[in-house]
Amino acid sequence: LEEELKNNPETHPYVLRNRVSSPGGTTIYGLSKLEKNAFSHAIIEAVEEASKRSKELGKS
Repeated sequence: LEEELKNNPETHPYVLRNRVSSPGGTTIYGLSKLEKNAFSHAIIEAVEEASKRSKELGKS
């Protein structure tokens, strides 16, 4: 996985997930539950807010 990221940084996270997870396995089930509860959206919002706050703090 690390080599894949170094050699192909544009590889979509879902492709990487599918390479390291077993179909029907525990990881896929757990990730599916996170996706159903908008986990990705929450992470994106958290990063955006942290970035915004960082810029605000940098101005003072």
